[in-house]
Amino acid sequence: AQRLALARLVSSIGSVGSFTGIAYTLWELTGSAVWVSAGIVSLVVVGGLVQPLAGLIADRHDRRRVMIASDLATAAIFGVLALLASSPLAIVIVTAAATVTATPFWPASRAAMPNLVDEADLPWANGRIAAAQALGVLLGPVLAAGLLAASGPWAMFAANAVTFALSA
Repeated sequence: AQRLALARLVSSIGSVGSFTGIAYTLWELTGSAVWVSAGIVSLVVVGGLVQPLAGLIADRHDRRRVMIASDLATAAIFGVLALLASSPLAIVIVTAAATVTATPFWPASRAAMPNLVDEADLPWANGRIAAAQALGVLLGPVLAAGLLAASGPWAMFAANAVTFALSA
C-alpha cells in the first residue's frame, strides 16, 4: 500500500502538472480558448468516455500488470508529446491517447487495495492513497510552472513521462 501511495503521489504530480502545461502551451501557441478547450476535452471527456472500459480491464486482468502497463504506456506517450510540443493538434491528439492509456490505472489501483492490506487497515490505506494523490494535485501545477518557465513545454512533458515511468 505504501508503494502504491508513492506511485500515486509521483504520478499525480506529473498528471496535474501536465494538465497545467497542456492548457498553458495551447494558449501560448494559439492564443485561442477553443484550443485550450480541446486540450481539456482530450483530458476530461476522453477520460470519462473510456472509464467503463478501463473498469472492465481492471476487473478482468491482473491488476498489478494493468497498473504497470498503464503507466509505462502513458510514459511512452508523454515522451512522444515532449517531441511534438510545438503543434497544437498533436498536443490534443497525443493527450487524448495518453488519457486512454492512463485511465485503467485508477480502477485497478482502487480494486487492488483489499488484496494489499488487511480489512481492518483498509480505511487507513485508502486514506493514505487519497492524501498522496491530493498532495500531488497541489504540487503538480507549481512544479509544472517552474519547468515551463525554466525550460519550456517539452521539458515539462518529458518530466511527466518520467513520473509515469517511476510510478510503474
